[in-house]
Amino acid sequence: MYLGRVIGRVWCTAKNAALESQRLLLVQPITPEGLPTGKQQVCTDATGAGAGETVYYCGGKECSFPFLPAEVPTVRFDGRRSLLNQVNQHLDNVHRNGTLSVYDAQSRQAFDFLSSSQARQAFDLDREPTTVRDRYGRYRFGQSVLLARRLVEAGVPLIRVNWVRVANALNNGHWDTHSKNTDALKQLMPLMDQTYSALLEDLEQRGLLEDTLVVWMAEFGRTPKINGNAGRDHWGHVFSTALAGGGVKGGVVHGASDKIAAYPKDGTVRPQDLTATIYHSLGISPESEIHDSQGRPLAITRGKVIHQIM
Repeated sequence: MYLGRVIGRVWCTAKNAALESQRLLLVQPITPEGLPTGKQQVCTDATGAGAGETVYYCGGKECSFPFLPAEVPTVRFDGRRSLLNQVNQHLDNVHRNGTLSVYDAQSRQAFDFLSSSQARQAFDLDREPTTVRDRYGRYRFGQSVLLARRLVEAGVPLIRVNWVRVANALNNGHWDTHSKNTDALKQLMPLMDQTYSALLEDLEQRGLLEDTLVVWMAEFGRTPKINGNAGRDHWGHVFSTALAGGGVKGGVVHGASDKIAAYPKDGTVRPQDLTATIYHSLGISPESEIHDSQGRPLAITRGKVIHQIM
């Protein structure tokens, strides 16, 4: 669940020679009508993302900040920003150690990006042809992945899309299939297959797949044995992850489990190996270190790149 945050922190640190070259963006799941809900965060290169008009669009109509819930209108949003500035100024006068000024710069970057015309255009799914929106699927997850592709085109380097629960489906429409596993997958997999294949085809047709690493993964696998509710419970010993693009060979299967999918048999890949491979695809050496607030070096990973799939 936190892998995206960890990768994002390291990416920002590795690329962040000058703080002003980074921005924070909230990436939100999208409803079929184009209205944002939920939130994700990524670090993005700000090149070309200059200040723009403070006009936003929700489903093709002008509105206030589309990134905010209804109970936070524009006036309240501006009030919060003003209060934040006052608090930062006061504390900065008390603690003149530079820490607060760094935080303040990050806050300004976030507000600037929310105000940019580039963000407005990227989040306006009505700019997409109807056929493209239909291809991704007219459900929240499908439109969220379409938004992710638009953010790739806008130059956002790190994007995370969470699965959105399917209404009226088994197990609350989630992949945590503790009951009726087979029936549940028959409800979920058609949606996932449609959207995932649409993304890969779209990225390839636009010439973006080779430079974009797509990682499809979860937190753990499922028990090899069916439980009393015809479901499968949590199992961390073995599970699969799918990677595409970003220098990964297509059509390659690496590793194998035993005959009941309980434990790895060949080509074991550990979590640290996956992170090392992701960093490698991002152009970051897995041997790199970052430093904490006390200046202590921390290895970004202790894994090895999975060269068999690169």
